[in-house]
Amino acid sequence: MSLKAKASRPPLRDLETDVCVVGSGAGGAVMAKELAEGGLRVVVLEKGGRFTKRDFTQKEEEMFPRLYEDAGLRATQDQSVIILHAQGVGGTTLVNDNICFRTPDFVLEHWKARGIEHIAPPQMVPYFEKVEKTIGVCEIQAEEVSRNDQLFYRGAAKLGLQPKRFSHNRKDCIGCGFCYCGCAYDRKQNMALTYLPQAEVAGAMILDHTEAEEIGRNTNRVTHITASRKDPRTGCIKEKLRIRQKCLIIAGGGISTPILLLKNGFGRLNPNVGRHLSLHPILASLGVMAEEVRFYEGIPQCVYTDRIVASEMAGFVLEGIGAHPVLTSLVLNTFGEGHRERMRDFNRLTVHYVMVMDRPQGRIRVGPKGQISITYRFHPRDQQSLREGMKLSAQVYFAAGARKVYLNHVDAPVLEDKSQIEAIDRLRMEPNRILLYSAHQIASCRMGTDPKHSVTDSFGKFHGMENLFISDASLFPTSLGYNPQVTIMALATRNAEYILNSSVVSKTVGFGVT
Repeated sequence: MSLKAKASRPPLRDLETDVCVVGSGAGGAVMAKELAEGGLRVVVLEKGGRFTKRDFTQKEEEMFPRLYEDAGLRATQDQSVIILHAQGVGGTTLVNDNICFRTPDFVLEHWKARGIEHIAPPQMVPYFEKVEKTIGVCEIQAEEVSRNDQLFYRGAAKLGLQPKRFSHNRKDCIGCGFCYCGCAYDRKQNMALTYLPQAEVAGAMILDHTEAEEIGRNTNRVTHITASRKDPRTGCIKEKLRIRQKCLIIAGGGISTPILLLKNGFGRLNPNVGRHLSLHPILASLGVMAEEVRFYEGIPQCVYTDRIVASEMAGFVLEGIGAHPVLTSLVLNTFGEGHRERMRDFNRLTVHYVMVMDRPQGRIRVGPKGQISITYRFHPRDQQSLREGMKLSAQVYFAAGARKVYLNHVDAPVLEDKSQIEAIDRLRMEPNRILLYSAHQIASCRMGTDPKHSVTDSFGKFHGMENLFISDASLFPTSLGYNPQVTIMALATRNAEYILNSSVVSKTVGFGVT
């Protein structure tokens, strides 16, 4: 190797710590805070940048490339489902709509029946309470409900659906509607404003623009992890890190966590890594009102109604949703003049979506050259749920007074009367005939008692490894059916307690740096 090549090699920095956490979203941030406050040295690696309210420009064309993986255009291999997940200090909590559900009791009971320990509803209550207090969960008030969701509520109530207002973790929201582009007013109580600052006060080190790469292991222990820290202006690697830790926690989310594990050969240790992926498929539809709605103004999601069949672990939720022109245009299945016609109705649109509690039918693979493949098969029961959701959605629009309804299906007619709703029964629910997207990726490294069917034990510890944990929605044994933020955080709180009470890590004073 030439002297010039040696000189251009980025410097290597060695770090020694108790715990290294990869990812700073709902699972990683909670782990970092709880373990640091428990007296452990913690280093957090975050691939994305560290942003403040000044970085959130409220320009979709700028924020999607800045905050989302693949600029928000990651998709399944057949392009049938668009997959939205974020990067940045705070993870997807930077861009979510702050919806806060406790895990439904029937889901926890189902997980308990599968052998998951310490997961019964009464056992989880203290963890829910701690999370909700830390991020300031409260119910959206009636006077805060957007015009869009007032219409949704009106239509659902007329049908006897008993719509409810969400609980959320915003503080003094001004209703700009740009939640999915980051909050320019610091009203979203995301991880970057709550758990991560508390983790730093307790001594945690957070490294942004730092991508985890290679995981070293010796039989049943992880020995170190290497990472590249990049210059945010140029994208060039400015520093290589080698971190030796007593405990490694992967918290990259339902997509990035299995990708990192697969790239490092953990799929050979456990073939369930990357399997059983649930996407909570979402189909948005649009109603056109006679009057102006301006559905992009106000809190984006205020009201919902659900049709979940607990005994079947299946069904759907209807949720109101707000968006701005770029995101709206992405969920329209039209081109040319048809697209222009629908966008002309922009200010008169009222919008909500169907979110399906799906069977985990997907899989993530990594090829020999690092190429990523995400495949997903829509289970027939889930297709039935989607069809039922589309029909109920159209009924809600017409009950609210819509003049016509646009369904995001290539063969769907524009509905101009509720008598046309039955036409939905004749639509084919095949991939690419319906425009779906996913904001929740779940169950790709699921918990369980048997390594033949799961990746980790009941507390997120990788089967067969002494000091490797997972802390994100990939742990869920099944689909959740509802928005997962609080479930991820409550499990992380519970699992951090387990780590602190176990012999996985002994406390040490000070970071080792060379």
